Formats: sequence, structure tokens, C-alpha cells
Amino acid sequence: MQCGAGATQVKAALTGSSRVGAAVGAVDIQLEGSESDYTVAFQMGLGACYYNNEKIARGGSFGSGPNRVDLSGGLGVMRVTVG
Repeated sequence: MQCGAGATQVKAALTGSSRVGAAVGAVDIQLEGSESDYTVAFQMGLGACYYNNEKIARGGSFGSGPNRVDLSGGLGVMRVTVG
């Protein structure tokens, strides 16, 4: 999924490998299932990243589940909530 500018909201159970990119704006992803289902990786230029409502560094990986979600952004806010 790619978003140039604006706000994107997704609520879904994702399987396999997924990529989410946003140049400018906000991304809010609610992953159905449990944390053990996912590996979530962030890479952000300027802005803020949140994983399960906790602010994290602009980069990093969380979890070790079989379904991988890679998020990249230029400027904005990225939020991922699992469960």
C-alpha cells in the first residue's frame, strides 16, 4: 500500500509479507490477531512512530511472528496496534 499525502487507516488481519509506505501524513494500522502473529518493522524520516500505543524510535523491529509488515514514511505519524 502506498500513500502520497493524507491519512490512511487500515483494520485487517494481514498474512505473508506486506509493505506500507507514506510520504507525508498519518498511517493508522490495526492488526487483528495477536502480537505473536506479526513482525512489524518501522523506518521513518521525520515524525513519530507508535507500536501498541507506545512511542518508539523512528526505526526498529518488533515481534518475531510469521507475518511481516514493513512500514516506511517520510514525514508524519505511524501507528500500529495489534490485537
